Amino acid sequence: MFFTDWEGPWILTDFALELCMAVFNNARFFSNLSEYDDYLAYEVRREGYEAGYTLKLLTPFLAAAGVKNRDVERIAELSAKFVPDAEKAMATLQERWTPVVISTSYTQYLRRTASMIGVRGELHGTEVDFDSIAVPEGLREELLSIIDVIASLSGEELFRKLDELFSRSEVRKIVESVKAVGAGEKAKIVRGYCESKGIDFP
Repeated sequence: MFFTDWEGPWILTDFALELCMAVFNNARFFSNLSEYDDYLAYEVRREGYEAGYTLKLLTPFLAAAGVKNRDVERIAELSAKFVPDAEKAMATLQERWTPVVISTSYTQYLRRTASMIGVRGELHGTEVDFDSIAVPEGLREELLSIIDVIASLSGEELFRKLDELFSRSEVRKIVESVKAVGAGEKAKIVRGYCESKGIDFP
């Protein structure tokens, strides 16, 4: 077997950004969520929080917009831009080894795009079932109306606004339902395979 990430080595799409553009048409909103992600991971050093958890933060807004699993898969297919010769390279590698793809990406995106280049192996990504998320109407309207506000803020004002939003129990509940694959989770997955196969873990 061989271990690999997905976005970067095989596909060039920044799918979280593509989702924000497809659903909200707002790149600045995504940029500010990413900045807040870095703030929590590197400045606040919040316990249990890792850089790359932007997808957890994004999920309540996508759910409020009515995004379902099939929508994520459709946008994944439409936005996919693969590294040149990715399909050929994957086919060559799979002649000898089984791929284990470990990615921060939503699993709906990972499964759909992996199938597009014939990946036959294990896929590990951020797990969230959009079909099962119920957002109360009042919260739904609030989340959708605050997107442009978030996009307009910066620095401490941005961080305060998002701290306030994500501290609310109904928003936090959605965020915590997302099983994200950050750097720590990636290492645990690799370790699990190594232990099961008797491979030395670096």
